[in-house]
Amino acid sequence: GTLEWDAPKGTWVLLRIGYAANGRRNHPASDRGVGLEVDKLSAAAVGRCFDGYIGKVAKMCGIDPSSDPRGRAGFNNTLVDSYEVGGQNWTQGFEREFAARAGYDIRPYLPAFAGYLVDDADTTERFFTDFRRVVSALFVENYADEMARLCRKAGILFSCECYGNFVTDEVRWGWNVDLPMGEFWAVNPDIERREAPQDWMAPPADGL
Repeated sequence: GTLEWDAPKGTWVLLRIGYAANGRRNHPASDRGVGLEVDKLSAAAVGRCFDGYIGKVAKMCGIDPSSDPRGRAGFNNTLVDSYEVGGQNWTQGFEREFAARAGYDIRPYLPAFAGYLVDDADTTERFFTDFRRVVSALFVENYADEMARLCRKAGILFSCECYGNFVTDEVRWGWNVDLPMGEFWAVNPDIERREAPQDWMAPPADGL
C-alpha cells in the first residue's frame, strides 16, 4: 500500500501492523487427522470445528443427548490433551473485545508488540498485563467453556488436561471440565544418560 502523510519535522518510525494465522497443525495425529489448529479465541470457530468432527461422530454413533453418558459403554467423552502447539494472541475482532474488557483502545499500544515502549516501561508492562488477561479470558470462555457446552449438548462428557504453554489461568480453564486429567512421564535416569534423546524412553535389556 501507500501512505500519504504531511509529517511534522522530526524522526519517525513507521510501523505496518497486521495479523495472520500461525499455520500450526495438530500433533500427534493420524495421517488423515492432521489439520490446522482451530482458533481457540473464537467460540464460532470452535463450534464449526466441533460440528465438523466430534459432533458428527456422536451422531454417527447414535448417541442420545438426553441419556447419562457416565453409564454408557463405548464412546462417552472427548479428550482435549495438554496444549503444546504454541500460543495464540489474536482473533478477528480482538480489538473490540479488548476495549470492552480492558476499558481502553488497544491501537495506541500496538507498537509494544514490535519492542517499543509506549509512554514508559511501567505503562507498557501494565498494557501487556491487560492484554494477557484478555487473551486468557477469551481462551477459557470461547474454547474451554464452549467445548464443555458443546459436548454436553451432544450427549458426551468433556475430559481435558487443563495445562500447557498458553497464556491463561489453568485453574479457570478447568472449571467446566467433567473429567479433569493430567499426565506424568516416568524416566529412568540411567537410560536418559546413555541413550540418544529420541531413544530415552526405550527400556534397557535388563528391564526398568
